[in-house]
Amino acid sequence: INAEYMGKQLVHNFPLDHKDKNGTPFWTGTRRPPISLEFDAKNPDHANFVVSATFLRAYTSNIIESELKPTDLEEKIKHILNVASKVTFPPFVPTKGLKIATNEKKKKKKKKKLCVD
Repeated sequence: INAEYMGKQLVHNFPLDHKDKNGTPFWTGTRRPPISLEFDAKNPDHANFVVSATFLRAYTSNIIESELKPTDLEEKIKHILNVASKVTFPPFVPTKGLKIATNEKKKKKKKKKLCVD
Protein backbone atom coordinates (compact mmCIF):
# COMPACT_ATOMS: atom_id res chain seq x y z
CA ILE A 1 0.00 0.00 0.00
CA ASN A 2 1.45 3.37 -0.88
CA ALA A 3 1.06 6.72 0.87
CA GLU A 4 -1.50 7.96 -1.65
CA TYR A 5 -3.73 4.96 -0.95
CA MET A 6 -3.45 5.49 2.83
CA GLY A 7 -4.63 9.09 2.45
CA LYS A 8 -7.51 8.05 0.22
CA GLN A 9 -8.47 5.32 2.70
CA LEU A 10 -8.53 7.91 5.50
CA VAL A 11 -10.85 10.18 3.52
CA HIS A 12 -12.97 7.16 2.60
CA ASN A 13 -13.35 6.19 6.29
CA PHE A 14 -13.73 9.79 7.44
CA PRO A 15 -15.31 11.91 4.66
CA LEU A 16 -14.76 15.67 4.76
CA ASP A 17 -18.15 16.19 6.47
CA HIS A 18 -17.64 13.37 9.02
CA LYS A 19 -18.48 14.14 12.66
CA ASP A 20 -17.45 12.18 15.74
CA LYS A 21 -19.93 10.78 18.29
CA ASN A 22 -20.10 14.21 19.98
CA GLY A 23 -20.99 15.99 16.72
CA THR A 24 -17.56 17.61 16.36
CA PRO A 25 -16.20 17.72 12.80
CA PHE A 26 -13.49 15.06 12.42
CA TRP A 27 -11.28 17.24 10.20
CA THR A 28 -10.79 20.16 12.58
CA GLY A 29 -8.04 21.77 14.64
CA THR A 30 -4.67 20.23 13.85
CA ARG A 31 -6.26 17.32 11.97
CA ARG A 32 -6.31 18.12 8.25
CA PRO A 33 -7.56 15.87 5.46
CA PRO A 34 -4.83 14.46 3.20
CA ILE A 35 -4.72 15.67 -0.37
CA SER A 36 -3.40 13.27 -2.99
CA LEU A 37 -1.29 14.58 -5.84
CA GLU A 38 -0.76 13.05 -9.24
CA PHE A 39 2.88 13.01 -10.37
CA ASP A 40 3.59 15.59 -13.08
CA ALA A 41 7.09 15.47 -14.57
CA LYS A 42 6.62 19.07 -15.77
CA ASN A 43 6.07 20.31 -12.21
CA PRO A 44 9.52 21.44 -10.95
CA ASP A 45 8.78 20.37 -7.34
CA HIS A 46 7.73 16.87 -8.42
CA ALA A 47 10.67 16.55 -10.81
CA ASN A 48 13.23 17.75 -8.25
CA PHE A 49 11.91 15.34 -5.63
CA VAL A 50 12.02 12.30 -7.95
CA VAL A 51 15.44 13.15 -9.37
CA SER A 52 16.93 13.82 -5.91
CA ALA A 53 15.45 10.62 -4.48
CA THR A 54 16.75 8.64 -7.47
CA PHE A 55 20.31 9.92 -7.10
CA LEU A 56 20.25 9.49 -3.32
CA ARG A 57 19.06 5.90 -3.65
CA ALA A 58 21.61 5.15 -6.37
CA TYR A 59 24.46 6.62 -4.31
CA THR A 60 23.51 4.88 -1.04
CA SER A 61 23.09 1.58 -2.92
CA ASN A 62 26.54 1.95 -4.52
CA ILE A 63 25.04 2.09 -8.00
CA ILE A 64 26.85 5.36 -8.63
CA GLU A 65 30.27 6.11 -7.14
CA SER A 66 29.96 9.77 -6.27
CA GLU A 67 27.39 12.08 -4.74
CA LEU A 68 28.68 14.80 -7.08
CA LYS A 69 26.68 15.74 -10.16
CA PRO A 70 27.59 13.61 -13.18
CA THR A 71 28.82 15.28 -16.35
CA ASP A 72 25.73 14.05 -18.24
CA LEU A 73 23.29 15.31 -15.58
CA GLU A 74 20.73 16.78 -18.00
CA GLU A 75 20.56 13.52 -19.97
CA LYS A 76 20.11 11.51 -16.76
CA ILE A 77 17.37 13.86 -15.51
CA LYS A 78 15.45 13.47 -18.78
CA HIS A 79 15.76 9.68 -18.53
CA ILE A 80 14.64 9.59 -14.87
CA LEU A 81 11.60 11.79 -15.56
CA ASN A 82 10.72 9.80 -18.67
CA VAL A 83 10.74 6.55 -16.69
CA ALA A 84 8.90 8.10 -13.72
CA SER A 85 6.15 9.50 -15.93
CA LYS A 86 5.41 5.98 -17.25
CA VAL A 87 4.91 4.42 -13.79
CA THR A 88 1.28 3.55 -13.15
CA PHE A 89 -0.59 2.30 -10.13
CA PRO A 90 -3.83 0.36 -10.08
CA PRO A 91 -6.85 2.49 -9.18
CA PHE A 92 -7.58 2.92 -5.49
CA VAL A 93 -10.17 0.53 -4.09
CA PRO A 94 -11.13 1.24 -0.46
CA THR A 95 -10.72 -1.56 2.04
CA LYS A 96 -14.15 -2.17 3.50
CA GLY A 97 -14.43 -2.50 7.26
CA LEU A 98 -10.91 -1.22 7.93
CA LYS A 99 -10.67 0.18 11.48
CA ILE A 100 -8.47 3.23 11.91
CA ALA A 101 -7.52 4.34 15.44
CA THR A 102 -8.61 7.93 16.04
CA ASN A 103 -7.84 8.27 19.75
CA GLU A 104 -4.14 8.88 20.44
CA LYS A 105 -4.47 7.92 24.14
CA LYS A 106 -5.92 4.50 23.26
CA LYS A 107 -3.20 4.01 20.64
CA LYS A 108 -0.46 4.78 23.18
CA LYS A 109 -1.98 2.40 25.75
CA LYS A 110 -2.05 -0.40 23.20
CA LYS A 111 1.60 0.24 22.29
CA LYS A 112 2.61 0.14 25.95
CA LYS A 113 0.83 -3.18 26.46
CA LEU A 114 2.76 -4.67 23.55
CA CYS A 115 6.15 -3.67 24.96
CA VAL A 116 8.17 -6.45 26.55
CA ASP A 117 10.94 -5.56 29.04
